[in-house]
Amino acid sequence: MILGYAFQENTLAISCLAKQRLRCILANSLLLVVAVNRAITTFFRVSMKQRLLIVLLSLVLFHTGRFSISAQQGLFESLYILKMTALVRFPAERLSGEYLIGVVGSPDIAAQIERSLTGKKVGEQTIKVRLFDETSGLSSCHIIFLPDQYSKKLQRVLDAVRSKPVLVITKGLGMAREGSHISILPSGDKKFEVNKKAAEAVGLKMQDDLLRLSTVVEGGGQ
Repeated sequence: MILGYAFQENTLAISCLAKQRLRCILANSLLLVVAVNRAITTFFRVSMKQRLLIVLLSLVLFHTGRFSISAQQGLFESLYILKMTALVRFPAERLSGEYLIGVVGSPDIAAQIERSLTGKKVGEQTIKVRLFDETSGLSSCHIIFLPDQYSKKLQRVLDAVRSKPVLVITKGLGMAREGSHISILPSGDKKFEVNKKAAEAVGLKMQDDLLRLSTVVEGGGQ
């Protein structure tokens, strides 16, 4: 009887773990579908069939272990960052040499962005991606991406690039009010929150196509 009771307990525990795992898989799958769809529809005109194929491919890669949560984030951010290179104009002194994109704090996201963007061109400039653990050296970047889990470092990042023509991109509602130039929004009709005034103060010009996709806010500043 004791063995039978123990077996039942173990079976129940395994069943609970299996249900929790299934709920986690379903939740992550839903988040992936929403994120992929949002990233695609923001910048690309694709048919419903093409959109479905991209979503299905993303799900397959994720569930075969080839597409981690961090890799997902890095891929979507790569799409947004690459598009920003065309939607934000830099002053003349930043139009030569390599086009440096800095990622603060996250090795996994930095690695995915590097795989996606390194070697691509912005005009005549070749993109290079670099991970920054600290804020020293950030002023040499064209774009700095601050993942949402490192948002508390925003003020330190802003201090490091004060008055320099460096585009600071964050994630989440309210970050542009804190001083970043562009913040990627997780949901809603508007895709971004932009601080146009802060960007112009350091010599960056946002294109109308970006502003149409964004909520313009003020605050923070460098």
